[in-house]
Amino acid sequence: MKVFINYFIFALLAMLCVNNSYAQGNRCESIQPFCSGDAQFVFPNSNQFNSNVAQAEVGPDYSCLKEQPYPAWFFLKIDKPGELNFEISQTVNADGSGLTLDVDYIAWGPFEDGEDFCTDESLSLANVAGCSYLYAPLEIFNIANAKRGEIYVVLITNFSQKEGFISLDQVNSNDPNAGSTDCSIVSLLGEDLSLCGESSVELQVNNVYADSYKWLKKDITTGNYEEIPSQTNSSLLVTTSGDYRVVVLNNLTNSEVSDDISIQLSEPPVATVPQDLSNCSLSETAIFNLNNVNSELTTIYNTAGDSFTSNFYESQLDLTNNIPINNASNFEGTNDQIILATIINNRTGCVSNAVSFQLKLQDAIQIDLNEITSVCTTAAGDLIEAFSLGQDLGNGYSYNWTPDNDPDGDGLENPVFIVSSLTGNNEYSLEIEDLSSGCIANFRTTILTYSPPVSIDINISGNDFENGYNVEAIVKKGLGADPSLEYRLDSGNWQQSNTFNNVAAGNHSVAARVVGGCGSLRSQNFVLVGYPRFFTPNSDGYNDTWNVITDVNLVFKRLFIFDRYGKLLKQLDPKSGGWDGTFNGNALPADDYWFSVELENVSKATQQFKGHFTLKR
Repeated sequence: MKVFINYFIFALLAMLCVNNSYAQGNRCESIQPFCSGDAQFVFPNSNQFNSNVAQAEVGPDYSCLKEQPYPAWFFLKIDKPGELNFEISQTVNADGSGLTLDVDYIAWGPFEDGEDFCTDESLSLANVAGCSYLYAPLEIFNIANAKRGEIYVVLITNFSQKEGFISLDQVNSNDPNAGSTDCSIVSLLGEDLSLCGESSVELQVNNVYADSYKWLKKDITTGNYEEIPSQTNSSLLVTTSGDYRVVVLNNLTNSEVSDDISIQLSEPPVATVPQDLSNCSLSETAIFNLNNVNSELTTIYNTAGDSFTSNFYESQLDLTNNIPINNASNFEGTNDQIILATIINNRTGCVSNAVSFQLKLQDAIQIDLNEITSVCTTAAGDLIEAFSLGQDLGNGYSYNWTPDNDPDGDGLENPVFIVSSLTGNNEYSLEIEDLSSGCIANFRTTILTYSPPVSIDINISGNDFENGYNVEAIVKKGLGADPSLEYRLDSGNWQQSNTFNNVAAGNHSVAARVVGGCGSLRSQNFVLVGYPRFFTPNSDGYNDTWNVITDVNLVFKRLFIFDRYGKLLKQLDPKSGGWDGTFNGNALPADDYWFSVELENVSKATQQFKGHFTLKR
């Protein structure tokens, strides 16, 4: 939109409407822009005969204005920086003749562009830029060092309360350091209009006090504005899209002002109901790309030149409040969830009717195919036996295998892929489609080959007389890219760690294999020297005597057995058959008993250990 001002740039522009109620009353509802241009800004005042707002509202700080009768609110914006000097006067006649009337004013500013300048906080004492409450028909308002873009609010009051005209005149426009006001903020017709579903719109001239009007419409062929016959009122009913212009004339000052506006009357688009959107999931939700229905929503426009944007909503309330789904391409939805959709014509901005579709969840395809498939080979790296990949789900599914070593890349269509030899590129991909639901699942596995461990060495630390034995298996691995091994002590459970803690005394062995199983290797048996924690001398042939567990690498020098009171019961030769639970031929009761043992290890060092055991009867 562009404002054209001929001769006097702003004589009588931004004034009251014909009913003389413009810019009068509450500030935020009625405040209007004005610019001074090259001429006076003249407008009919507010008085007791044309206004029911006798006093300005409570809230702003009016500084020097003790009273604020019949207020008129305006704001101006600085265009050219510099100094602006204004004269505000009031007379009974528009041309400044006749009796003079008392006028007062107050101004606030400066405010930044975009700042809410009509609040009580903005119109405060700290922001007062000028004020006068003199008993005089002429007031002076100066703005020094004004900067481009600054905004000032001006309240002009009619202390006389009589009918008349107020003029505001920038009197220093021709000075070298003079600033100027921005007339682009003033509009006769308002912003361009793009209306949807409307067959007509009435244009109304605003912000002007005029005597005659002329309406014109641009000819799209010649680009010239042609006058519309018989249209001389301040309003025009427009029924067709186009560019319009109004020219207004004020006979008092012989000034002419014009303004243009573009009108676009458009029919809203019609959205087509799309098919329900399906996806596959193992849970109660799935990720949907709602934009997949865009082409269906615009089915009747797919051959037209206009482009469209789709919006999706989770509920009618969201649609009413215009809260669209902001992640339409990655939306987490549930089964049977209803989604509302509209389309927007990007040229006209018109929004369609809302249509709905449902989200459908299908069971995702599952098969037993791990990301890693471990395969055992010989020590030379040859496959020991053929193996299969995949799973036959029965009828109703299509399969497409694509091994990375497939020479022609056409894949295989069998449910199960048989691998009979290894070729080096051991990557296999599988796509399965459920022919009834359309669900597609993709799987991939990497073949890792391993041979069994080559050897196992045992590292033993600790002893049975203190915190127990710790056994560490040292394994020389077979073929394979650093295969993961698992270990087992005797016939216990397989574990990832190669260390076993708190191992009891006795005969043991450790086995190792590649994770997943691949020809386990077992170590030689080894003996851990120690002592049993209990014995049962009941002549049943099991645990009838107690003795330490010996080893050829250890020499036991002395072994003593005591009762709980420290009484020596037996000095025992570890090489003998053991203690039978008697003292002086008498059977001792079931209880805990203590022992002390001295032994010499392979390095000839002597160590003494103490412990206790239980006699059970």
